[in-house]
Amino acid sequence: MIKPQYYLSATCIIKNEAEYMPEWLEYHLIVGVEKFYIYDNGSTDNIKQVLQPYIDAGIVDYTYWPGIAMQMPAYRDCVTKHKHDTHWLAVIDIDEFLYSDTGNIRTDLEKFDEHAAVVLQWMVYGDSGRKTKQPGLVIERFKSHNLPNVTSEMCKSIINPRRIIVKNLHLPTAIDGYVAVNAIGEPIVPISNARLQNGTYANMHIKHYIFKSYEEYLIKRSKGDALSSKTARFRNEDTAWDAAYMEYNHNEVKNDISMDKYIDKVNSAITKRLLDTKDS
Repeated sequence: MIKPQYYLSATCIIKNEAEYMPEWLEYHLIVGVEKFYIYDNGSTDNIKQVLQPYIDAGIVDYTYWPGIAMQMPAYRDCVTKHKHDTHWLAVIDIDEFLYSDTGNIRTDLEKFDEHAAVVLQWMVYGDSGRKTKQPGLVIERFKSHNLPNVTSEMCKSIINPRRIIVKNLHLPTAIDGYVAVNAIGEPIVPISNARLQNGTYANMHIKHYIFKSYEEYLIKRSKGDALSSKTARFRNEDTAWDAAYMEYNHNEVKNDISMDKYIDKVNSAITKRLLDTKDS
């Protein structure tokens, strides 16, 4: 079998996320992601222009993907088209940041190469008391999250796209002969199609900045839910969105500095990208 061109790639579907895109891309390049498969769900915020330097550099593969509740169709399309292009594929959203204790996701994944997927837990970040949208990186503005001894059961996966069957967004279904494991190598014990019984924050996890400030929560809410047209959040039912905000607005741990080491690196990378674009 031909060796995949990339060791670690990531895919996500976006809608009007242009202002957050450079931070998300540059951060993940720093921690070891090589390629991004970006699906644009009908953005109107000039996202293609923001992505163009990354497209020109061969970092981003851009696909315009309009429609309603298109998250799973985009995921299936990515796996179908690129299953032989990358060894690992992180299936995440633009508000989710892969985090490794070592700072190198690629190195950490090498010990799991024989498996079908590595399932990572959400560490859920709240609004840090911020009501309005303010300047700065996401990783700079929000540093409060859930208690580490109360591991979020919710998760997302880094998959080997040749060893899984695409059935849902969060948890992979391994083909016969392979298993999906958590970040310490234990076979996963699902309790739903999105939650694990044996979740862990050891080694690797996902920092999930789900709503950010209250103002940004209202903006996200206006877009609806991209996963399923059957959900109350997709129908923009106020009570469903308010309940979600209450559930995921975690601020129990204050001022976690674990992402601080990336702030200057990400800002510098964004600035350099802009300067290189102007010079080209």
